[in-house]
Amino acid sequence: MSNLEIAKKVCIAWCTKDITTLQEYLHDNYEFTGPMTGTKTKEQSIECVQSCNFESSIENCEVIEQNNKLVHAFDMVITAPLQSRIPTVEIMEFENGKVIKSRMFFDTALFPQAEKGSCCDTNVA
Repeated sequence: MSNLEIAKKVCIAWCTKDITTLQEYLHDNYEFTGPMTGTKTKEQSIECVQSCNFESSIENCEVIEQNNKLVHAFDMVITAPLQSRIPTVEIMEFENGKVIKSRMFFDTALFPQAEKGSCCDTNVA
């Protein structure tokens, strides 16, 4: 499976809270860094996904892939309980067919105020 196919599966799993798929495609040493939170392990990341109390999807995705890195620019669309469209960039790194590192960038001012702090209340990055 290509890194692009893995990235698509992980992104869909993140939005739909598909823990089984995340367990399969996140590396045991997975790290996530974002503008509002961060995690140091796969387990922390999965707990983060489970704790998010909003619904989201990804639209308008553009991808650049080189070697073991993939960059995708997309609109993170928060659909419930509040609504927002947030231009986002994520850089993923792969090792042995799994995502080992992810760095996400977006303007936190566009994130619905009521949802700030609703996921991963502790920034461990």
